[in-house]
Amino acid sequence: MRRVSRHIILALGVGLLSGIAAADPPLKGKYGSTSSSACISTTSTIGTDLEFNCSTTTANCWQSTFSGYAVRTFNGDGTGSVQGTDVSTIIPVPFFLQPHGSSDTFSYDFTYTVAEDGSIDAKVTPGTWKGTILTGPSAGDTYTVDTFSYTGWITKDRQVLTFSTPTSSPLEIETNQYYKPNATTPYDTEYRICHRSTVLIKIGN
Repeated sequence: MRRVSRHIILALGVGLLSGIAAADPPLKGKYGSTSSSACISTTSTIGTDLEFNCSTTTANCWQSTFSGYAVRTFNGDGTGSVQGTDVSTIIPVPFFLQPHGSSDTFSYDFTYTVAEDGSIDAKVTPGTWKGTILTGPSAGDTYTVDTFSYTGWITKDRQVLTFSTPTSSPLEIETNQYYKPNATTPYDTEYRICHRSTVLIKIGN
């Protein structure tokens, strides 16, 4: 009888722990974030081996680095939104064009899931990324990004999150399109592979 009781108590304990994990409040609130990223871009094609087919006579490949800050809102239902600002440096390859700096504002929606182990996956909702270039040779133009993913971890108190680029196979290839003011068709399309790192701190409910 004592052994049976012990088993019952143990089962109840496991059930309570599972209930606690399942009863955790949904991820919800506003988070301030800082991020850094680097990309390799081309207006040509990217091979299946992830090699860039850069021309030797035109500067259709370039490297770019970004540093940005944003406010990210998690709605608690697996959806959210972002508004932020980036500063970037662009280095064409080969060097037929001058390296230059740039800054922009951007916004997009995203979806996310949180696992019981504290891991989190997020993805930009296709068609929602909108950006405006503020400074640099393309100031005044707008741009779009099709989609990309994040993966990371969240602390138990849900005050801090970390995001990074997932090591998926194959790596994600992003598509950017650029528009002149008031234009409805893009004047340029680029394809790029990026890696990103982001830290988020809760700033409000």
